[in-house]
Amino acid sequence: MAHFVLVHGMCHGAWCWYKIESLLKSGGHRVTPLDLGACGINPKTITDLASLSDYAQPLMELMASLPEDEKVILVGHSYGGVIISLAMESFPKKVLAAVYVSALMPNHDYPIATGLMELLKRIMAEPLLDFQVWFDDGSESPPTRALFGPKYTEAKVYHLSPKEDIELGLTLMRQGKIFLKDLANESLLSKEKFGSIHRVYIVCKDDLLVKESMQKWYIENSPTEDVKSIAGADHMPMFSKPHELCKCLQELTGNIEIEKKKERETMTHFVLVHGMCHGAWCWYKIVSLLKSGGHRVSPLDLGASGINPNTITDLASLSDYAEPLMALMASLPQDEKVILVGHSYGGVIISLAMESFPMKVLAAVYLTAFMPNHDSPIATGVAEYFRRVMAEPLMDFQLLFEDGSENPPTHALFGPKYMEAMVYQLSPKEDIELANTLLRQGKWFMKDLSKESLLSKEKFGSVDRVYIVCKDDLLIKESLQKWYIENSPTDDVKFIAGADHMPMFSKPQAVCKCLQEVAEKYI
Repeated sequence: MAHFVLVHGMCHGAWCWYKIESLLKSGGHRVTPLDLGACGINPKTITDLASLSDYAQPLMELMASLPEDEKVILVGHSYGGVIISLAMESFPKKVLAAVYVSALMPNHDYPIATGLMELLKRIMAEPLLDFQVWFDDGSESPPTRALFGPKYTEAKVYHLSPKEDIELGLTLMRQGKIFLKDLANESLLSKEKFGSIHRVYIVCKDDLLVKESMQKWYIENSPTEDVKSIAGADHMPMFSKPHELCKCLQELTGNIEIEKKKERETMTHFVLVHGMCHGAWCWYKIVSLLKSGGHRVSPLDLGASGINPNTITDLASLSDYAEPLMALMASLPQDEKVILVGHSYGGVIISLAMESFPMKVLAAVYLTAFMPNHDSPIATGVAEYFRRVMAEPLMDFQLLFEDGSENPPTHALFGPKYMEAMVYQLSPKEDIELANTLLRQGKWFMKDLSKESLLSKEKFGSVDRVYIVCKDDLLIKESLQKWYIENSPTDDVKFIAGADHMPMFSKPQAVCKCLQEVAEKYI
């Protein structure tokens, strides 16, 4: 399902797309037609538009509001081609493709005004009938405003469209502004941004306003190999040939799905799961590095962690703690697979997600983490950790025993001294200070983890696992990490020398390199 954003031409509004919106929605697509400034039912008047930015603002706001990982197909009609070009420049990573429907299609090598001046020259060489053009800067300068009159609309703009759509247009058209001064700026478009986006041109062969020869001029001066043609279409193909226009857009989505599949094959989605007392914040360096490598990254806060609104008392069970990860996995499309990365106690949580969603996991990475085996309760590995940690000085590491001292601890919180000496001993000082402001008490859920039925060979056991050993970890020491590997064997083991328990702080580049290697191997 594609998301189409439909951008109207001069004097028009979102209303002109009503047939296309209906057809695309019936095909299962998401469609957003919008009114630009002082168009359609936008509350601004033409005198409110001090600049091209004011006119384009509704589209820019829509693009800014889209999630970072959402991409849309921009469709610009006529002068709308100018506006979608500006959006492509500002939000290149949010545009799957741009479609120019009998539209002004600029080139990043010269000002947008060049193509507009060529169109005005050709239009004004022919009878204007009642096409109203204003010259606020003097008759020797280009026009500043325009409005189609009824005769010109019927003869040149809507001449092959149904009569009722002509009447609709005449009741809704508003005076438009041309903004040639703004468009004369040479720096509006760049090869790196605007030029990076796939463009499609739809030629309306019987257009009498932007004639076929003019449309081909745009294609020649801003080359694209993806050109479609609609015979019998006037300047308003959304009225004169709606089904043909919709077919062109639907064909584009087929091509886009192929491109998206290729993109998914080269871009991996990493889901990063933190350890006890921490939150999504601890991955900030890794998120930046992976994104710069072209990957999609989702760090998340588990229950009562980071800025998750739940408190520790809200967590009645392990399910409450793991719920944010489970909700994310459930929300993924059926054909999307992710690489789960679990740090420390986060290894427990990604294991539960592997059991629940094995078909959505490309691989699971245990970063100096608890790695269970489906043949024994998860609590076995956690109890081994307790035995080893509690045999050494705990300093200000707070362990709470709400079920009595004869039972395993129920809660934990790293104290500043323990943090600096045993958890972050090789990490930058500023990251220690960051952690001291953000750590929250954690819960162990040992009763839940003692159940033997949490993991199965058929589900959890079917997912490829990678273990990254942090050789200088003083919390989960190398010997314990190797114990996990021996008790839940995987042949894919990587090592990071000089990494403490927080390798995302002490060795971020090395962690990222390991994750990149995992992506290359398992994609």
